[in-house]
Parts: sequence; C-alpha cells; structure tokens
Amino acid sequence: GSLPTMGVLYRYGQPITQLVPATNQTGLWVSAVLDFSTEYANPGGLYTAQQLLGPPKVSTYGDSGLSWCPLGVNFTSRDPQFTYTEFVTVQFAAKLYPEQMVIV
Repeated sequence: GSLPTMGVLYRYGQPITQLVPATNQTGLWVSAVLDFSTEYANPGGLYTAQQLLGPPKVSTYGDSGLSWCPLGVNFTSRDPQFTYTEFVTVQFAAKLYPEQMVIV
C-alpha cells in the first residue's frame, strides 16, 4: 500500500473532499504527554509540551505560551533518529474510534 499524502483527509483509507457533519460529538482531551522531540521552554513553563494537557487554553491562531512550541530547526535533538523532525506523543484517558477528527 501507499503512504497517506500529508494534508489530505482520509476516511476508511480513501481521500475525502468534504467533512461529514458531526453528530453525537465527543470531546476528548490529552490526559498525558508521553514523549516529545523538543520544547521551547523549561518543563512546567510556557510553550512546553505539558500545555497540551486538557482542553485548549487558546481560542485564536497566533503565538501563545499556553500552547506547545518546538525548540526550532537549529537544535540538537535528544534522539538522532528525530533530527529536524518535531513530534509529540500523547495519551487520552479513554479509547475512541473516530470517524472524523478536528484538531484545534
């Protein structure tokens, strides 16, 4: 099989061109940050991966210390495998089998 194309939405392995109207929506927020590539600030401070916990703390697009910010492209990663690739691995409190996701 082929890999999904970045920026394209898929449903059941097929690209979709429009979102399905949401019914019976379930909000599920991040309950734990398991790993991350880098973060801009010290643990527990602004811009850290811990800012991903719980419901969104910001409601508009822009620079906010209440969201996670990677260190940037001029860094030495903790793991050479992920050099210049930013990632965050999160955990949710419950299993959910989504049909559609909206990331805010």
